[in-house]
Amino acid sequence: MIRQLFVLTGLVIGQAAHAQQPVGPLTRIVSGINLKAFESHFRYLSDDLMEGRGPGTRGGRLAANYIATQFERMGLRPAGQDSGWFQPFTLKADQVVRSELTAGSEQFAPGDDQALLLWGGDTVQEYRGPAVFVGYGIVSPENHWDDYADADVRGKLVIALAGNPGQVDSTLFKSASNSNRIAKTQEALRHGAIGVLVIHSRAATGYPWGNISRGWFHESIALLEPDRRPRGISGWIRDSAAARLLRLAGLDLSTLMISSARANHRALPVNLDLSVATSTRVRTIQGRNVLGLWPGQGPTAGQIVVLGGHYDHLGIGSPVNGDSIYNGTEDNANGIAALLVTAEAFARSGVVPRRSVLFIAFDAEEEGLLGSQAYVRAPIFPLASTVAMLNLDGINVYAKTSDTYALGLDYSSLGTVFRNAARVEGLTVGISADEEKFLEDQHFFNRSDHFSFADAGVPSLFVWGGYKAIGKPAGWMQQKLNEYLSTRYHQPADEMQDWYSFEGSAADLRVLARTLYAVAMAPRFPAWNPDSPFQRK
Repeated sequence: MIRQLFVLTGLVIGQAAHAQQPVGPLTRIVSGINLKAFESHFRYLSDDLMEGRGPGTRGGRLAANYIATQFERMGLRPAGQDSGWFQPFTLKADQVVRSELTAGSEQFAPGDDQALLLWGGDTVQEYRGPAVFVGYGIVSPENHWDDYADADVRGKLVIALAGNPGQVDSTLFKSASNSNRIAKTQEALRHGAIGVLVIHSRAATGYPWGNISRGWFHESIALLEPDRRPRGISGWIRDSAAARLLRLAGLDLSTLMISSARANHRALPVNLDLSVATSTRVRTIQGRNVLGLWPGQGPTAGQIVVLGGHYDHLGIGSPVNGDSIYNGTEDNANGIAALLVTAEAFARSGVVPRRSVLFIAFDAEEEGLLGSQAYVRAPIFPLASTVAMLNLDGINVYAKTSDTYALGLDYSSLGTVFRNAARVEGLTVGISADEEKFLEDQHFFNRSDHFSFADAGVPSLFVWGGYKAIGKPAGWMQQKLNEYLSTRYHQPADEMQDWYSFEGSAADLRVLARTLYAVAMAPRFPAWNPDSPFQRK
């Protein structure tokens, strides 16, 4: 008993002495990262109960309400519309009901060969006549590139390659911001074309044709807004089907792919009797972003640092192996779980930063970054005083790593802040040339919500995670990522895996918290680097 009393007395004295030692604000935040809470949020948002968290669905509303409840429990301030937790916005849902393509006497089957929709309305559009092959269908003055030079495409159908010429020769073309199908459609219609067929290839897009054929004939969602776009046809043609079609006109797709990556490429007529018809059906649904604020204090409290991630996924869809719930576990239940534990670490720390930190869970990212676009177009806080955006769209749940990474490190001064945070955690920052090419080829920087902010001039980072898995062979992490993209990405199989490891998540979350705090406390705005494709607007 006496011995126990001495031990207890020693503990009390030791604890009192420890309590007298000051604990820095950043240490309080970082030590508040709760890995058990991360796993709990992760599992709950991944559950079948959420029904895949589709925009405007019961599961999507459940997820949004859960996030808002967590923000309220933490003590964040509601930062949505009318001092609530939500920023509502209206979406337009289009569903293709007709997709027909014929060249001469040869028909190209919807789903198997092609996938078309009507851009800008719910009426029928038909076209009969020749086409023009325009290479990548890109006009980019900063790259001295114009695929429409000397071409007259008025009233004609345009055929373009997916991706951009930088995927073939990065010395000729560096920016990928206008490489997606929507940008190619807008460019074609600006030049007076009736529409565009984009030739799909996995190498150019990063995903297989099956992703298009499975999802295209379901609803496609966009922001509802005054539609001033010229009406036209927009869609995909499978590379094998495009090769057949071009061969009917005496053209070779492989040869055209080579010539299209040259700066002197010029558009070519596709002398075929093409017949195209498409129509869509339209309805409206309601999307909701969820916003919570950790207020700053002092003269810069009105400046905002955003930490965001999307909570939506694909909802309930076509069954695959008997499973119709597209859970979106890695995309992006774990990103929202990371956002929630980071928000709680800030709120529980009691630390008041110089700048306010805005936590946003975006809706409708999977439909084209629509929640973040809705925010950027009608920001709750002015973009001029929004200093930075850090984005979470799937963090490492595979293995502990000796490194970490973020996309956009070389675009702005945020790269230095992130590298410094990683260094404190004992992690290296950097990837191999092959890994960098993989990320560029996948256009990952353009495919998540930070891009909406970057495109509006706000310096942004896409927090990614490490590649060098400790105790695993070289290339193991890339292999697991490839495996995910080919077997689980945008599939019902993207659900909780028994082999997930959260050790790597912990290190990435600490780096994230350090980066976020440093930006919230820095004396100057983060700035774009001079050679960045983005600049303040």
